[in-house]
Amino acid sequence: MKSTLKSNRVRDSLVDVILELKFILLVICVTTSQYHVQLSFVDLAGSERVKKSGSSGSQLKEAQSINKSLSALGDVISALSSGGQHIPYRNHKLTMLMSDSLGGNAKTLMFVNVSPAESNLDESYNSLMYVSVFQTFTTYP
Repeated sequence: MKSTLKSNRVRDSLVDVILELKFILLVICVTTSQYHVQLSFVDLAGSERVKKSGSSGSQLKEAQSINKSLSALGDVISALSSGGQHIPYRNHKLTMLMSDSLGGNAKTLMFVNVSPAESNLDESYNSLMYVSVFQTFTTYP
């Protein structure tokens, strides 16, 4: 019984850390004598409709943080797509960590999960509109 409680506390604290980040980033680097390849896998939290979810307090702050990270990513993609002089990588921790994967000689793919439920139609539509920017986005020459 004691070991179960102890392991649950460890697991809970790890889950808390992951939830606090609002995204998970896994980077795999492979280097040979001819190539350096970096694969970055990012799992982003979905956008949060505060009005629909009825979030308040700490949940409201978390929803705002998630939306801020998605907005910062959208700003970087827009700047890169338009060929802007300034790319706002430093506006958020997420975009700073992803800068190698977004600019320069990189190939970027984005997958989106949508809900088939009619009650989530607005969120699904907005997610598809957000990801549609990536269809015309090219980071490599």
